[in-house]
Parts: sequence; C-alpha cells; structure tokens
Amino acid sequence: MTIHRQLLKEFWLPATLAIAWSIWNFKTSVEHEWSWTKFVNIAAPTFFFVSWLTSQYFRVKKQEHVASTLEKIESRVQSVMGEVEQQAKGLRYLADAQVIQTFDECIDRFREAKEEIADMSRQVKGGEPIDAAAFNLNRDNPFYSARRYLHQLVNYGLHITSIGRQGDLEKRFSLSATQIEELTGNIGTLIVRMNQAKILWKTPRSIAQITDTCNAVELFQRELLVHSKYVSQPYKGTQAYSTVIETLVAKLWTAIQ
Repeated sequence: MTIHRQLLKEFWLPATLAIAWSIWNFKTSVEHEWSWTKFVNIAAPTFFFVSWLTSQYFRVKKQEHVASTLEKIESRVQSVMGEVEQQAKGLRYLADAQVIQTFDECIDRFREAKEEIADMSRQVKGGEPIDAAAFNLNRDNPFYSARRYLHQLVNYGLHITSIGRQGDLEKRFSLSATQIEELTGNIGTLIVRMNQAKILWKTPRSIAQITDTCNAVELFQRELLVHSKYVSQPYKGTQAYSTVIETLVAKLWTAIQ
C-alpha cells in the first residue's frame, strides 16, 4: 500500500500533464481524424519527460532531506562527544584528585606517628617516666603506629608506581623520603636515650616492630627513592640520601641484635 501511495504521489502530475497536453493537441489540431496511436505518441513522451523532471525534483528534495538529517546527526554526535569528553575530563580530574589526596593523607598520618616517636624521645631526654610495660604490647606498643603508617605510605607509593602516576608526584615522594629518614633517626635516638635511662624496651614485640620498620624503609629506598629528587640531588646539604638512610637503618639493626 505504501508503494502505491508513493507511485501515485510521484506520477499523478506527469500523467495529468500528459493527458492535458494530448487533449490540447487534439483540440488545436487541424486534423479531424485522431487515433489512439496518435494519442499515445503524444502522451507517452510527455509523460516520460514530465516524469523525468519531477523525478529530478524528488531526487534533489530527498538529497536535501538526507543532507539535512546527516547534519543534524553530525551535530548531535558532536554534542554527545563533547559531553562525553567533558565527563571524561571530570572523571580524570576526580581520579587525579583522589590519588593526590590519598597520598597526602598517608604522608600526614605517617608524620603524626613520627612526631609521637620524637615526643617520646624528648620525654626520655627530659627524665619523664616511661611505662616500660607498653613495650610488651602489640597494638599499644610505642613503635606500632610508626610501623603501621610507614607500611601504608610505602604500599601506597608502590600502588602509585603500578598505575604509572609516579612522574607527576615527585614532590610527594621526596617529602616521603624526608619523613622516613627523620623517623628512622628518631627511633635510633629514642633507643639510645632509653638505653641510657635503662628502660627495658627491648622486648620480642618491640624487636618485631622495629624489624618490620627497617624492612619497609629498605623497600622504600630500593623501589621508590628513584621517584624522588633525592635520587640525583644531595640531601640536607651535601649528603647522599642513600648513604644517610643506610647508616640509620644499620644502627637500628644493630640495636635489636
């Protein structure tokens, strides 16, 4: 039924004009004898000529419609692609912000744990009493927080390298290196002062905490130091970071023997 409608739509005008032209020729002809042959000879060429003209009209109209439709589709696709790109940028920004925020949180928690060790060292230096029984504990062991947050910091640093984000986070790796070196030095200083104060800190749990801490420091030096500025620049003056950290860790290993 649709085909019939389309045929009627496209050929009613040529058929009407062909018939009208044939009648006009018949009315104005000087010949009085007409036959169907003469009628067809006039009507058929007229029909096909007008059909050709109208078909060109419909063809151009259809091309214009297709072109217009394609332009709308293209515009819509570009609009959608623009929205997708904008959303992708937003997601990328959120992912980057999340990576940086988490790294900063790891550094901050570790810094707090480092300061706890430093404060305890100051207390021992000032002659304040220290509860030696705490060194027999695990969760409340004075070395626990430093070991725990050091592991978090190093493990997150390893995660950063696994996703290929270490290139633009050099400052945070450098800050981590500084905090780790200071913690290692603080633990060494605390141990020396506790030995001088004859505090019984050297328990199996304390030794296990310090052992884990030394292993984490060495892992940072081996795997993550390369992503900080201290892999090529001097540390705190003219010293090499690797030399400083190796010396401090060696003192801790000796202290727990």
